[in-house]
Amino acid sequence: MPKKNKPNRNAQRRQKPTRGNSSLKAHRQKGRTLTPPMMNIIGDTLRTVAWERDSLPDYLLICYHVRAQTTDAFTNLDTLINLVDDAAGITYIPDRTDPATTATFDEDAVDTTASESASTEPEEETRKAYTFIGQLTQFEKFTPDQRSATLAALDERDAYEALVPEDFAHVLGMYADAPGSWLLDPWRRRGLSVDPDRAQRVLSDLLTAAGPRRSPTAIWVKAFMSNRMAASGQASFGAGAGSSMRLLADWPNYHNEQQRGAAEATISSMFNALQMFDGSDESPQWAEKFWRSNWRLFPCTHPQVRTQPVPSSLVDDDHDGDGDARSYWRQVTKAASDAVTELRTEFQQLASTTDPDLYNPDRYEVLTGLVGRTLRYLDVLAAHPAMWTMEHGAPLLRTFVETRIVLRFLANRDAPELYAKFKAYGMGKLKLLKLQIEELIDESDDPPAAMVEYAQHLDALVNQDIMEEFQPIEVGGSFAGIDTRKMAAEVGMETEYRILFQPASSNVHGEWSIIDENVFVRCANPTHRRHRILSNDLDSYAGPAFLESILGHASALVAEYESTTAPQRRTII
Repeated sequence: MPKKNKPNRNAQRRQKPTRGNSSLKAHRQKGRTLTPPMMNIIGDTLRTVAWERDSLPDYLLICYHVRAQTTDAFTNLDTLINLVDDAAGITYIPDRTDPATTATFDEDAVDTTASESASTEPEEETRKAYTFIGQLTQFEKFTPDQRSATLAALDERDAYEALVPEDFAHVLGMYADAPGSWLLDPWRRRGLSVDPDRAQRVLSDLLTAAGPRRSPTAIWVKAFMSNRMAASGQASFGAGAGSSMRLLADWPNYHNEQQRGAAEATISSMFNALQMFDGSDESPQWAEKFWRSNWRLFPCTHPQVRTQPVPSSLVDDDHDGDGDARSYWRQVTKAASDAVTELRTEFQQLASTTDPDLYNPDRYEVLTGLVGRTLRYLDVLAAHPAMWTMEHGAPLLRTFVETRIVLRFLANRDAPELYAKFKAYGMGKLKLLKLQIEELIDESDDPPAAMVEYAQHLDALVNQDIMEEFQPIEVGGSFAGIDTRKMAAEVGMETEYRILFQPASSNVHGEWSIIDENVFVRCANPTHRRHRILSNDLDSYAGPAFLESILGHASALVAEYESTTAPQRRTII
């Protein structure tokens, strides 16, 4: 008999995306905390520096000059900074024509067995304490004599406006006592009047381009800093680092994107390392003042609200999405209501033909009650499209998933005492509420009539089956003695628990991720660092897809109820 050809499963598999983040399995668990690999390596010994928040304000002048992202802009800025450096007498830069001080990039001349490493320790006593790069806080360190010499040198070379363009003067002039503000003295003597609108336009464009840490402008800024540090000898590479030095030396001229990508990674790593070991206080202080001042200087801007399409399989495929919105929602709401009615009718038929076991109806009542409760929720949900969102409908999604887990758990164990425990657990909680209400009534000289009436109502509920004096109160987290996660694992619903139940629970409990997603929008003013502001739009993106998901769980719930109660079902003649 000839063998059948097996399908090539590898050919049918989709190519998995390559991710730059560490996987969940790569995280290390200690107690109830999972930490990613990088945090396990560096621990608490290094401080992380946020580029936009902590570094960018100090590099504003450099950002302004390299934002064009051209070799000419890069070279021109380097020339201007060298002019200032020479006038102030700050940085020792080795003579690149002197073989004794020129870096060698020959791969054969380096020890490739050693790991690449960076050192910020100067190798010659003639080098000064720091390399002048052009940060605003570095300009602030200049003595009065250095400031006068710098402005004189710029004026003599007719380079002042090249270093401090008028646009940038309007930006820096917005901040009282900004570091390096003495650079504006020539503009002030010319009668410059800072224009806030002009300053905001220029600064907004600058922060939009340079704000993201991986943006091209940010990379150019970091490359400028790295090149000057390497050129001055303040940052040197050990043996085996020839490829890294060559990448820096070739910036920004590369033969292909692979080389450019490697260079950008090297530049970012070097910049981050130098920033983490930078112990100066001036830059963080200026960054704090810069961002906090922007709140007072510039207004918030709400982002434009984008409309989203509403996909659904509940309506006809030939529905004109550009037609009347009210007509569409009437159609989809009716379709949803019809689907729920059909499902509820099916369930009622199943429940009415299932033997309840009148001697011990706990099993029937618990299973039927679990499903019946969720379908009542579904009736209300189908009639209110505003609830068809994760923001507003998450409690119901959580309820449906949890009910499926509990129902399957009960059916899987199928122990009569569990159904009794389920009832007793719930009635015990109700009894606890009743007793607490009664305590409030007893402590009050004139309790509200509504509270007294409510206590009487609770008394009737608590005592309807068993006298409350024979009802214990279980204060544990579950009727079964195990939590929902363990129940889900036992009945093969771990995926539903992780992907649906947990996110819905986060919504119910009001965790930060949910608040962030639904309550706020990002300020559209770049000078505000995209901080969060209250959303003016009280509506969430509503769509039938959410309802369809819950309908799917409801259908699965009814199907599981049908199979679980099948032995007790009779045929109607």
